[in-house]
Amino acid sequence: MIEMKYLILIVLTLVVLSSVLLPNLSTQALAQVNSSFLTYTNTDLGFTIKYPSDWSIDDKNMSTIGIKFASPDGPGAGGVIVSATETGKTIEDFANSLPFNQSHGLKLIEMDKNGYFLSGHPALRVIGIGSFGGPGEPGETQGIEPHDVKMMMFVTILGGKEYGVSYLALPESFPNQLQTAQTMIDSFQIISKQ
Repeated sequence: MIEMKYLILIVLTLVVLSSVLLPNLSTQALAQVNSSFLTYTNTDLGFTIKYPSDWSIDDKNMSTIGIKFASPDGPGAGGVIVSATETGKTIEDFANSLPFNQSHGLKLIEMDKNGYFLSGHPALRVIGIGSFGGPGEPGETQGIEPHDVKMMMFVTILGGKEYGVSYLALPESFPNQLQTAQTMIDSFQIISKQ
């Protein structure tokens, strides 16, 4: 009987300790992520996003491609592209245009219009494989060596502006930076509703 009392006491102690310590561990982990991430703000495109302090930023093609955030692990290891362009489309229009893009090197794996948000606004999530450099594929005429890129893209349209945040990597490298990319996507905020 005494052993049962000790067992119950041990279990209760573990429950109490876990309820006190685990929230603190989560808070510590969140603080660690926040301290290793920097904030990028672009008032021209109207957004802010957090990114790892060791990633590079390329905004040379801001008006055509978007802002590129690249992993320090090298080409193909993973990167995030943020774009904001004027559009007359709706989310439905954008979703309906994706089958057309399949004939231009994009193979859809998943497209979901329900349950996803970008900066608190309903968003379309698209996962696909893009093929580049092969016959009839984008990049063929530029001499790009044939390769595939896996991507996960979130798109929302607000006030006539299409905001997109995409994570891209070689298919075999895709899982490596997925958690970091998701943290970046979750941090994305629209600061201007033009």
